[in-house]
Amino acid sequence: MPDEIAVAEKNSAQATDQALVSEKESTSKPQTYTEATQKKAISDALAEQGRKHKEALEPIAKERDTFKSQAEQATKDAKDAIDAHEATKGRIADLEADLEQAIGEDADLLDIKKLKTDLRAERDKSRQEARDERGAIAELKKTAEAERLEWAGTVAEAQAFKLDGELARVVDEYEGDVTTNFTKLKAACDKAGIKTKEGAEAIAETFLVKKAEEPDVLNDSGANSGGKDFLSNLPMKERMEELNKRVLAKQKV
Repeated sequence: MPDEIAVAEKNSAQATDQALVSEKESTSKPQTYTEATQKKAISDALAEQGRKHKEALEPIAKERDTFKSQAEQATKDAKDAIDAHEATKGRIADLEADLEQAIGEDADLLDIKKLKTDLRAERDKSRQEARDERGAIAELKKTAEAERLEWAGTVAEAQAFKLDGELARVVDEYEGDVTTNFTKLKAACDKAGIKTKEGAEAIAETFLVKKAEEPDVLNDSGANSGGKDFLSNLPMKERMEELNKRVLAKQKV
C-alpha cells in the first residue's frame, strides 16, 4: 500500500508539471489580430450599443405617447366642460325667465323663493365645475412637462455616451497618448458645440497627427505596450471605462 501511494503521488506531480509547461507555452505565444478582426469587434460593439440604446429609449417613448394621449384627452375634457358650462348658462337663463314670468303674474312668494334657490344652486355648480376642470388641466400640464424634461435629459445622456464612443474611435487613428487626445478632443467639441463623429474628425485634423499606415496583421502579445493604446480591441463599455480611468489618473497628477 505505501508503494502504491508513492506511485500515485509521483504521477500527480508529473501531470501538474506538464500542465504548467503547457500553460506557459500557450501564454507566451503571441496572438495575431487582423484588421478584419478589429473592424468586426468594433462593429459588434456598436451593434450591441445600438441595441441597448434602443431598449433604453423604448419605455421612455411609450411614456411620452401615454402623456400625449392624456393631454389630448384633457383638451377634450376641457371642451366638454366649456360646453357643459354653456348649457348651464342656458338653464340659468331659463330659470331667470321663469322668475320674471312668476314675478310678472300674481305668483306665490314661495314659488319665487324656490326659483331663486334653484338659480343660485345652478350658478354655484357651474362655477365649481369650471374650477375643477381648470385645476385638473393645469395639474396634467405640469406632470406632462416634468416627464418631457426627464425624457429630454435621458436622450441627451444617451447621445453624449454615443458621442464619447465616437471620439474614442477617432483618437485611435492619431499619434500620441489616447487619453490626452480624447480629453482635448472632447473639450474642443464641447466648446464648438460639435455633436457628430464627422464634426469631431474635422476638429481632430486641426491639431492631431494621423498614424502611419499599419500592416494588415498586428502581432501584439502585450509584452511591449500591454496593448494600452489599442482601445479599439475593447468592447464599447470597457473602452469608455478605460478612458475614464486614464482621464481621472491624469487629473490627479
